[in-house]
Amino acid sequence: MFNEEGQETMQDKVLRMIENDLEFTEKAAETGFQKDLDYGTMIVPQMSRPA
Repeated sequence: MFNEEGQETMQDKVLRMIENDLEFTEKAAETGFQKDLDYGTMIVPQMSRPA
């Protein structure tokens, strides 16, 4: 499901995703909409290791 004629590199895509996330976070902080600041955060339970 990728456009074979696309001109955007993987690096361009990752940078765009980071910029979009930063923009969203800044807007959420400005509007006081704090609950979405944790969006995408995965809480992983602590795993014990054998000694």
